[in-house]
Amino acid sequence: MWKARLNRRELLESLLVDVVAKVERCDNIELDANSSLDDDQFLVFWRSNPVASNEFPVLLVVPDAKVVETLALLASTPQLPSPFSSFCRVVSEIDFRALATHKSSGRSEVLDGLVGMSLAEVAILSNGNLRVSDIGPAACRRSLSFTFGRSLFACATHFLPISVEGWYRVQQVVNPFANIGLMRDVGAASTMMFGVAAEVFSGLPPTTVMSSVCYEILEFGEPSEDVWANLKSPVGESPSLKTLNAYAREERGSYLQAALASMEIARARPTDEEVAFCALLASRIAPGSFEHMNLLASFPDKRVALWYGFFAALQRRSQALRSYGGIGLRVRRDLLKAVKFSEIPSSDISLNELLVISRQGIDMMSKRLGHSNEIVVELCPTLEASFRFALKQEKAAEYSGGEDSQRRISFPNDVSDDPSSVVVDKLDTARQLLAEISIVLKGVGYSEEKGVRASKGRNTPKRSR
Repeated sequence: MWKARLNRRELLESLLVDVVAKVERCDNIELDANSSLDDDQFLVFWRSNPVASNEFPVLLVVPDAKVVETLALLASTPQLPSPFSSFCRVVSEIDFRALATHKSSGRSEVLDGLVGMSLAEVAILSNGNLRVSDIGPAACRRSLSFTFGRSLFACATHFLPISVEGWYRVQQVVNPFANIGLMRDVGAASTMMFGVAAEVFSGLPPTTVMSSVCYEILEFGEPSEDVWANLKSPVGESPSLKTLNAYAREERGSYLQAALASMEIARARPTDEEVAFCALLASRIAPGSFEHMNLLASFPDKRVALWYGFFAALQRRSQALRSYGGIGLRVRRDLLKAVKFSEIPSSDISLNELLVISRQGIDMMSKRLGHSNEIVVELCPTLEASFRFALKQEKAAEYSGGEDSQRRISFPNDVSDDPSSVVVDKLDTARQLLAEISIVLKGVGYSEEKGVRASKGRNTPKRSR
């Protein structure tokens, strides 16, 4: 790569007229990441010598407090390509340091659980209109679960909470007639699974029963009797795992129905252990498939279907991902796609620039999208997410007229009509937990350079029989 440190005037000249002469080869980008920028200084990177090739830069590093101001300046310059961030990433100094030092490494098998969750999320948000066999990979790529899996695999740890918050903000800007209330409820229900996935991916010791279940499924194919006993059945004392495996399929199905019925009529909100018990039980009725996804997607507590997708995708060496024509394998392929920040962006716009131009309206974006009615937004550097996009006129025509239309665009605030299922400050709770996860991954036994901890064997729960 090639680089140059430019002031504001030199930056605009290099973008509009010709590249300035003080360009030099970049041999070690980490050294540049550790240096600081002056208040009116920018660090620009090109893939090849711009003096010889006259190519557009691929990365622009700006002072931390100048990101929005710089994007507004670039967006207001008509001679520049727009959106600017679809050609060149504009990042702050702190994000640049995280990008330059990040090494993607971790236990990627757990990401299969997030693939299963993305299928469950689509099924839930369709309100029963889509069966698993009808879900396509494009719908899964638009899910929050897929976006979090991508951020866990491809981004530095401090981007984890940013990715979730950014996903919601884009939904509100480009898809205001979506069921935002239900999306928030599903996101809040997913928080525990996101924490488990982050722990296991990073090789941290399990801190919850669900983390232990996940570890043992990956290590041994199923949880131990001790861990199984720590999950709480909603219908009293649960049979041992060995006894449950000896049940006929119909008996296991009847036991699941009784457990779900007990949770549905309970006055108190079911615990995470009770929900995980029902989901794990459902995944063992027809192992290696998503056969019960449609049944659980209509259950009032959305956590059941999400945990079911998570557990079902992990068991039997992720055999469930091969079902329905390999839909899960396609989603996993997209989730594990490697993206380098030194490459030209492939998104339509970055989150920061989208928020800047949204003040004046985003209808003009429809002429600059790669796909009709779909916009790809880079939530944070190297993390792209897909969203539905439609012009206001098209939305008005689609949703105008009659009582039925008003019902379709209503934004419910609760998971169900049962007040006990309401989660207070759902998004704030999710953000707080993800921020705590990010801090833990940075400071407690996890190294970005080394990936999982060196003493990996100590972090794997011992199997007790």
